[in-house]
Amino acid sequence: MNRRKYLLGLVSATTLAAGCTTGSDSDPDATVDAPTTTENTVAQTDSTTQTTPAPSPTVEWDAVAGARIGNGHHYPPPALVDGNLIVASGLNDAGVIEAYNPDTGDREWTHATNASMNSDHPLAANDSVVVVGTDDGLKAIRASNGEAAWTEDMAVYGDPLAIDDAVYVPTAAGVKARGFDGEQLWTWNHDSFVNRVGSAGDAVYTKAGTSLYAIDVSDGSTIWEKRSTMELSTPPVVVDDLLLLGRENGHLTALQTESQNEKWDVNLAQSVSAPLGVGKNAVYAAGWSRDLHALTSSDGGTKWTFSPELQTISAAVEVGDTVYVGGSNGLYARAVDDGSPQWTVGTDSAVWAPPLVEEDQLYLLTEAGGIFCISYPE
Repeated sequence: MNRRKYLLGLVSATTLAAGCTTGSDSDPDATVDAPTTTENTVAQTDSTTQTTPAPSPTVEWDAVAGARIGNGHHYPPPALVDGNLIVASGLNDAGVIEAYNPDTGDREWTHATNASMNSDHPLAANDSVVVVGTDDGLKAIRASNGEAAWTEDMAVYGDPLAIDDAVYVPTAAGVKARGFDGEQLWTWNHDSFVNRVGSAGDAVYTKAGTSLYAIDVSDGSTIWEKRSTMELSTPPVVVDDLLLLGRENGHLTALQTESQNEKWDVNLAQSVSAPLGVGKNAVYAAGWSRDLHALTSSDGGTKWTFSPELQTISAAVEVGDTVYVGGSNGLYARAVDDGSPQWTVGTDSAVWAPPLVEEDQLYLLTEAGGIFCISYPE
């Protein structure tokens, strides 16, 4: 961990070093190289119409995660739980959950999951535990000390999704709902595997076999079933009574949750591979090596499109008047209204996880395992 604080200077390109060595329990003092250059794409104009540089992002501290965070897979953003910054990293038996001091970057604890920690959802967490799939099954890990609170033997097939006080777990034979205390709420059985779930209000939505399903969150009963040949590429999301489905064929389709009738369908000419982002007035869809599309949820119309120099990778997240999206060479901040540039922080490895954005700073993860706490301009 490095406690250094440095300004990302206003020069031709923004680069947070992603040539960092990957940390591990046996190498807790691994370091991340300092940013070398930066680009701030925002300019401020005074009353005499002279252009002055806008404030630049500032790195408050950096650290190195226990494993890589990417390798062609999306990862959850870090999460603040019980006073610690929780970070998931690694694939297969290299998977780990770690806690860092959010103010200094000091590593507090490490818990090996021995399972892939990539996910299309944020970490399933409440105010004290994080629930993840491990080689032992579903496990709740205490955020305060990294110890297991409880474990349930099950084959976790997809990414656990937390909504309110429940965690919905895709399995090889349906969906299981569990409380954060390990209570078995219900099990929805199916003869096909489930690898993606989405939820809103009173229902969990998924695709299993040849049908789309809405499942009652109160008891696990089936609300409706709709036969469908759609191949989903992202977890379903619900916006204003519309079920939005990103598809392998490049279409984004909106179904009415009550009637299951199609409301609109947009061909984005690319696989919608990044998890859908939802904002106040827009839905954000992107695919590897493709543009970021900001669409109106009511009719699928295009508000704006962002085409970075290389490619977008992570899911987009909207916070206030800014939308953030990770790419193969950095993190982009764009205006919600029109997609105009706010600022850019470059990295020398890809950003597969959305940032965790707080009031005056954000936490950024890079594929090489870099963890950065960045104060950003207003």
